[in-house]
Amino acid sequence: MSTLKPTPVLRVAVIGLGAWGQCHAETYAALPGVEIAALCDADPARLAAIARRHDVPLQFTDCAALWQRDDIDLVSVVTPEHLHRQIVVDALHSGKHVLVEKAVATEPSDAHAMAAAARDTGRFLVPGHILRFDLRYAEVKRQLDEGAIGDVVSIFSRRSRPQKQFVHHSANHTAYVQMPHDIDLALWWAGSRVTRVRAVERCLRPELRAVEGTAPDVLWANLEFANGIVAVLHSSWLLPSNAGVDMGDYAEVIGSHGVLKVQTADSGFEMWSDSPASPGRYSPDLGIHHRVAGRVVGALREELGYLCDCIRGHRPPTHASFADAVHGVEVAHAVVRSAASGQDVVL
Repeated sequence: MSTLKPTPVLRVAVIGLGAWGQCHAETYAALPGVEIAALCDADPARLAAIARRHDVPLQFTDCAALWQRDDIDLVSVVTPEHLHRQIVVDALHSGKHVLVEKAVATEPSDAHAMAAAARDTGRFLVPGHILRFDLRYAEVKRQLDEGAIGDVVSIFSRRSRPQKQFVHHSANHTAYVQMPHDIDLALWWAGSRVTRVRAVERCLRPELRAVEGTAPDVLWANLEFANGIVAVLHSSWLLPSNAGVDMGDYAEVIGSHGVLKVQTADSGFEMWSDSPASPGRYSPDLGIHHRVAGRVVGALREELGYLCDCIRGHRPPTHASFADAVHGVEVAHAVVRSAASGQDVVL
């Protein structure tokens, strides 16, 4: 009679416990065979609250203490972008696998340094390109791989967010906040590298920016690929806040024999209410991170679960490519330069 061997417990740490970092913690806590061994955040009160919620024994306000521990397998880095390089490099050199959220960097040199550290240490380094794990966008990739619409000619991607969110996301340029999703999807679907970028930006509501912010609230980018495909990317922070839409996103791929489309503005669920607590219309996106019957579901669970399975099985995680992420930072950097100069940028 054969017996099944128990699955080794994977011990993880989350660095950065803002709203999205808390989603990482909630997801890891729900994954079988995964234990949150440590949390790290600069805010002691928030750190203590999230640790209590998930019964996490180790709490740090300085992630340097994590590098001394040899009982942590994987680290999620969910900090502001400008902090990524040092944290990721230190984590890799301390023997840990790393998932770093998008944008992985705001300077190409930082992205290259992280990639070099992963090569030197032999650890897995994965970008947080979650839309590759969203069923809608993944289905586009599957259909393209099967040749369903022939040769790809062009890609269009629009990402719209409510005005009320702009103040929280305007410290960095929109090319590093919203557009990384669309750059990565374009790279994934085109299967090629960008050779030329032309971008235009505007800020129609500068009063909505953070005090220190200089980001545009509307950004357009035209990308030309080495294989001849053209992509047009559009990001904005101008959805009316009272429209009740979290994500007004749309993508379209035109091929020689058909068209593929993804749309998220209509999530399939709406709430109309005159309650003082939540008046108006509300239509949240349900595909990224949600709970059903006490279970965490969505693209984030698929992303983190996939990485944990790869680590356990000693299989390189190939679904989200860090090489693509490095090139994506180069493209985003070119978008910023082109928008500022009004000139094409050749890569």
